[in-house]
Amino acid sequence: MCPDPQGPYAALVLHDYGQGRAIYQAFDLGRSLKEANKEWVRTLLENSLKYVHKVHSGNEFKPYELAPIQLSLKSLEAGLTARVKESFSLALSLYDPSSKQWIDESPWVFDTGLDANEEKEIPFYYLTPDKAGIFGTQTDVSMLLNDEPILVKQLQLDLAVTKDLDLILDETINNLKALSLPPNDRARVNNALTALNKVKVKIVRIRSDVDYMIQKLIAAVDYLRSVKSVDLRNDRLELDRLIRSYGALYYLFVPPGNYLQGEIKASPNPVKSNQEVNFHVKIFNDGNEAFRDLILKVMIMDPNTGQVIKTLEKSLILEGNSSQEFDIKTVLKYFKAKTYKVQLKAYSGLLLEPKVLAEEGLKILAR
Repeated sequence: MCPDPQGPYAALVLHDYGQGRAIYQAFDLGRSLKEANKEWVRTLLENSLKYVHKVHSGNEFKPYELAPIQLSLKSLEAGLTARVKESFSLALSLYDPSSKQWIDESPWVFDTGLDANEEKEIPFYYLTPDKAGIFGTQTDVSMLLNDEPILVKQLQLDLAVTKDLDLILDETINNLKALSLPPNDRARVNNALTALNKVKVKIVRIRSDVDYMIQKLIAAVDYLRSVKSVDLRNDRLELDRLIRSYGALYYLFVPPGNYLQGEIKASPNPVKSNQEVNFHVKIFNDGNEAFRDLILKVMIMDPNTGQVIKTLEKSLILEGNSSQEFDIKTVLKYFKAKTYKVQLKAYSGLLLEPKVLAEEGLKILAR
């Protein structure tokens, strides 16, 4: 859009690349702003944003993609207070831009006032998990009458993630392995495969691990761009999607260990020496990442020296957004009468160091 199509004007260059778009402006937008052209500049910015940021259509999303939701409310006559209850799958996270807060507990409930004939738009976002599946949401809109909610509308929406990141990566690796190529291009593809396999085996413990994976994906794309004997556009686009998902993970990263919690309770407590005691353990993983090599240790420790007197151990797999509970029993042979410290500690390749999940005192009485 040019304010004076008949005269000279600076060029705009539109560029598409893979999954991305860019606009190059051959002028300084800020210095060009004047009272006479402010509406033109406003329109230019609006059109530029619409071009670069594609509006998502449909209900299929990639892992770690923000699904935009907009709830429209309208009061037909008198003013009222509306109550919105948003229920969602535990695998999803909800972001409220008005409070700049992540909402991880369902349901999310809030009240909002509406004047007579007022229309109100309430935007929020769902962050999809790195897990294939269909994740349901439900919106209940009620009108408050004497502080009691009266249901007016119920809306349901399913968000689908068709492939997790591991599957996208595996399919790309298998596609590249199956190619029939001349020696030079085979060497380039092999270099890309080396980079992709480093992504495949990398364990994500801290944010810099995600950065490492992004750099390897970018290196793989660079190698594939130099291949001339076959069109690898689709494979490069899949890697672009992986980079976008890992980029979101980098920005939003929370160490997996932060989501791991536990409880322990001894019974009976107090207990007599040389008698059996039962430890009831509860373990919670509120994150999306599965702990597939989790080892839990129940350690009975001397309260004065910290020395571990006895260790009980259990190995298990703890999926994302899940919990388990179990019992571990032992006989307290040769324990002296005093109060010991019992510690529940977790070990996993996803943890930088063992994590203490819970502690309890265990009082042992003389026989």
